[in-house]
Amino acid sequence: MKQHIKQLLLSACTFFLLCNTHSVLADTASDTETLLNWAEKTYPTIFPSHQATQNIEPWLYRYYPESGIYAGVNKNDNSVYVLGGPWGDNPTVIDTLASLIRAYPVSSQAMPRIPQ
Repeated sequence: MKQHIKQLLLSACTFFLLCNTHSVLADTASDTETLLNWAEKTYPTIFPSHQATQNIEPWLYRYYPESGIYAGVNKNDNSVYVLGGPWGDNPTVIDTLASLIRAYPVSSQAMPRIPQ
């Protein structure tokens, strides 16, 4: 009986963790979409056209061919990166995705200064 209860609790905990992992991945994708859509509206000279989000593990990103800039999120560290244009050939960390979503909700608020 004791072994059965232990197995039941272990199964319940495993199920709970798996469900929460899926939720975190969904939030990352949704928050990435929100942030990149906001960036396109707020900085049209840097992100001049709406681009589809691409997914190549561990990246969710968009490429803007007009400006030669990549913008995206690394799902391993949940940080927002940019590459190209004024940021050069090395990926530059802007901040964590969670921090940017919390600090700069989709609105007319300005994000940290982006070089133009």
